[in-house]
Amino acid sequence: MTGVIPEFIISNFEQLLIIYNNNCNTCISKKKKHIRQHTIQKKESSMMEDLKIYITITVIIQLCIVLCIANDGENIPSIRRSNIQSSNDDAKNQLCFENGIYFKQLLAGVDYAKVSKATNMFEQQSFRFAEQMKNYVYLIGDLSTGECIVVDGCWDVKGIKRYAKKDGMKIKHYVATHYHYDHIGGEVTMEPFKSKNIKLPGLREFVLGIKTKNRMKRLKDNSIPPIAQAYISEVELEEAAKRTQTPQVYFSALKDYSTLDLGDRIRLTFRHTPGHSPGSMVILVSKIDVDDEPLFMISGDTLFPGSCGRVDLPESDPVSMWDSLQTIKQTYKNDLIVYPGHGYSKSNTTIGNEKRNGLLGITKTQWMSGRKKKKVQKINLYKKET
Repeated sequence: MTGVIPEFIISNFEQLLIIYNNNCNTCISKKKKHIRQHTIQKKESSMMEDLKIYITITVIIQLCIVLCIANDGENIPSIRRSNIQSSNDDAKNQLCFENGIYFKQLLAGVDYAKVSKATNMFEQQSFRFAEQMKNYVYLIGDLSTGECIVVDGCWDVKGIKRYAKKDGMKIKHYVATHYHYDHIGGEVTMEPFKSKNIKLPGLREFVLGIKTKNRMKRLKDNSIPPIAQAYISEVELEEAAKRTQTPQVYFSALKDYSTLDLGDRIRLTFRHTPGHSPGSMVILVSKIDVDDEPLFMISGDTLFPGSCGRVDLPESDPVSMWDSLQTIKQTYKNDLIVYPGHGYSKSNTTIGNEKRNGLLGITKTQWMSGRKKKKVQKINLYKKET
């Protein structure tokens, strides 16, 4: 909170606080309502005096709230991290907490990029677009340190950061599964953004900063450390830097089997799965140990429940996509949980489920037949098991 508190508030602070507390022995959430009712009922008092009292008490309440919950953004509040575990008892989150892993799956239009939270016309348009695209953003971190990464953070950088901060996590790394605008922001190839040369927020803001002055400092002096280090396939790094107007020095190139460790607890292993885009990757999340057995996979646009990312784009390759899907099918166990890049159907699936009902269970002839029609055929798409 910044600014100067008016003199009449300072001089009468204690008296006003006593009067207010004597008349409102309720919780903070009820105080505002009481103040509004109290102001309306005091018709015999002057409007200015009522306004002063209302402003004063509002300031007091806000000061109390700030003092109770604010932190400097660097120190990780352990109380909040302990509360996360008690409020997430579903199977996937329980699996993560048991292994000391922070994990959040955020859906565009529901968890972030909500139209109701838009603050200007641009956000209203882009958030509606995001809601249609149904992008998933992932936060993965070490509960013991509060350090986390964001996967495919785009559309609403402030909203995503707020989500991490309220859970006591600090985003130190940015990972992109591939370089399409709905995953990293930057240049948009669709209207009305293209003709107006409007760029979506995403990787650039996570790496260089949300505020223009912070971005300009890093653009002028690349020796200034990034807010978050960016990671993307070496195949797409140069183009991603161009599309997001982010210096390449702030990127780390990923190859097949590259790893990224979070503290001494969590390891991310990257597999190159071209097809949807030349440098598409999936991410295996595991505990750091001898076997590095993956706990779950973030599949980006390589594999969806019952489907996969588009392969009819100019840079797509259906043959490479088939090979990538076969690599996933043959390498990983049936019970491995898969979290996709879009919420077009289900929020997650398993390798076994996709073998039985999805694209991991079809033949190459079926696959190539579907490619000739320039679309993904819904072959055996979650048919009812008999």
